[in-house]
Amino acid sequence: MNVFYFLVLFLAFGWATATDSYLFIGSRSSDSELAGIYSAKLSDGQLTTPSREFPLKYGATLELNHRRDVLYASESAGAKNTGMVIALKVLPGGDLVEINRVDSGVDHFCSLAVSKDGRYLIGTSFGLGVVSCFRLAEDGEIQNETSRITLPRFPKGNKVLARAHDAEITDDGRFVFVTDIANNRLYTFTLDSRSGLLEQKSFITSDSFEGPRHLILNKDETCVYILNQKGSSIVVFGHDGEGSLVERQSISTLPSDYEGKQNHSAEILIHPSQKFLYASNRNHDHFSSFQVSETGTLTKVQSIGSGGESPWSFVLNQSGSHLIGSNLKTSNLIVFEIDQKTGVLTRTQSEVEIPEPVSLVL
Repeated sequence: MNVFYFLVLFLAFGWATATDSYLFIGSRSSDSELAGIYSAKLSDGQLTTPSREFPLKYGATLELNHRRDVLYASESAGAKNTGMVIALKVLPGGDLVEINRVDSGVDHFCSLAVSKDGRYLIGTSFGLGVVSCFRLAEDGEIQNETSRITLPRFPKGNKVLARAHDAEITDDGRFVFVTDIANNRLYTFTLDSRSGLLEQKSFITSDSFEGPRHLILNKDETCVYILNQKGSSIVVFGHDGEGSLVERQSISTLPSDYEGKQNHSAEILIHPSQKFLYASNRNHDHFSSFQVSETGTLTKVQSIGSGGESPWSFVLNQSGSHLIGSNLKTSNLIVFEIDQKTGVLTRTQSEVEIPEPVSLVL
């Protein structure tokens, strides 16, 4: 009887943790009383009203470690070389407690990535074209900066610049991929596990690149997907596991009959099942759904309204049952249900307001 009782408790606890998740939202509101990190509870596809957990100045880029017990945030003071990176302990109930903060040495990081072993944090600076690496302690504390690389700059109009936009670290921690949205390049860096030193291994460019913004790897890391901001397309690369890439496909994120104003694609994520992939389109204000073949190539199956204007970011819950999208200009979050057979999105009745959301982690 006791064994049965404990089994029931175990199953109930497992069900609760699988269906109840805490969403963290970065707001870049110009109102200092509103900007910061918010949290909301996602339970059975419904979002609670977000509450402001931690104040931040302009920036609000967020990333969780793989244990989901430490949240990292980038904050900007509004001038070059004055930003901060902050480590926050995630407590039961979604509360946040600051562990520490360090100077980022840049204006702010527009993306953050944590190695799977939790030892290193990578940040990319759009404004300065910089890729930085920080060592992390066991408890998530940010320690010293171990490496800093400035991407090569090239003439653009009357400027000479580089724009590091996104970074992803392979699960084994050996390679870091970085997009340069201004110069249509994808860089591959090696990351030394002992020293934390970044070194450029190679870079690729492609006629299919039109402002490569964000990237994502599939689970077995045989494919890398690059989202073009200006080109409104996804470029699919095969990955050999050693940092080398071969282009396989380029596919539009927009309907073939789209004739609206210049679209800017923003976010890209792959479903936990690896069967579906999603991208957001700003100005078109839609989410695009794709089915993923066994070889990693994509087939578009849907375009659905984001429920607002300028869908800047979105996130999938761990079970893959729902997508939560953020709309910057209309300051709202919308929950979509995901069909597990087709990947098609259906808008739910769950919608909450939040000032200027730009970053979501779950």
